Amino acid sequence: LSFGSTESNVLIGDAAEGADVVALGAMFQDSPMGWMYLKSGKVDTFSDLAEYRVGIHADGARVIALLLEQQGVDTSDLVTFKASYDPQQLLDDEADALQCYYIDEFVKLEQMVGDDAAVFLARDYGYRAYSQVMFTSRDTVADHPEAVADFLAATKRGWEYAFQYPEETIDLILEKYNPDLDRAYQLSSLSKIQELMVPEAGALFRPMDPAVLKASQEHLLKYNLISEAVDIDALLVQEFLP
Repeated sequence: LSFGSTESNVLIGDAAEGADVVALGAMFQDSPMGWMYLKSGKVDTFSDLAEYRVGIHADGARVIALLLEQQGVDTSDLVTFKASYDPQQLLDDEADALQCYYIDEFVKLEQMVGDDAAVFLARDYGYRAYSQVMFTSRDTVADHPEAVADFLAATKRGWEYAFQYPEETIDLILEKYNPDLDRAYQLSSLSKIQELMVPEAGALFRPMDPAVLKASQEHLLKYNLISEAVDIDALLVQEFLP
């Protein structure tokens, strides 16, 4: 038996290429993707990104262009370049904004510059994508339904404990997995993870909305990121969510 997690758009792309996968549910109700910058720098509004240097990762070029265009911004002068995951590039004036994960690189930037750190989250500008979508094969669901249900129940209980007892959770991570990790960073990251997983009471492991995934697929088709549509309703197998 095997389970995994990925972005919903990645899972749709894999399914479109013939992968035998089904989506069991999402941990993150929104994508952590964003673009971080310094308040003391050139960037002030999201539309400013079309005028300044934006460091991106492999998955970010089309996303930022799409969201800017949806805001009615002319992207003809948009300058993007492949960047590393190190926030130091902002401090060294190698970029005016950097693609980031809210729960990771942005936490590092906050530790480096405090309140001078700022971020535009993709979710706030029309980008809807579930993240950390749990998946498995269709055969696993058919042959081992109890194992699927147990996996999801145990995962949910683990997150509930982590959010209720953050200090103890970080103690466990440091003691059992990596004592060299920074405690303050881990606590801040966990807090931001909770924001994305439980945006409001009762949202933990809330079923994904098929309409959101269908809209995402339309964007993937429009920009030729996938060659053919998949049956979103058939891709979703969420009846095992606890």
